[in-house]
Amino acid sequence: MAKSIEDDLIEHGIELDETQAKHEMEDNLSEQYQIQMKQEKVLKLIKTLFPDVSPDIIEKVTSIHNISTLDKLSGRVLYAHNRDQTLDEIDWEDFRSEFPKFVYILEK
Repeated sequence: MAKSIEDDLIEHGIELDETQAKHEMEDNLSEQYQIQMKQEKVLKLIKTLFPDVSPDIIEKVTSIHNISTLDKLSGRVLYAHNRDQTLDEIDWEDFRSEFPKFVYILEK
């Protein structure tokens, strides 16, 4: 059985009243839902503009869990389509994480 956020907090000595714990779980679920919806919108855009999209590209999009990064990606996809570029011409390193440039610099 999966451990709940409330169980995890109690385990670390942090006790919340039931209402506060419920709100925190709802906020977490709401954020996950928003990310999932944004991923679906970006995927729909990609599949509409580039019908022959590869599973690799779909996997890259679903690995992004930051709304602003997904927004940036959707803009880049539109830019690529308007310039008759392919999805392979997109620099996917820019969309690797919440702070793509920072991560890229750390890896160098």
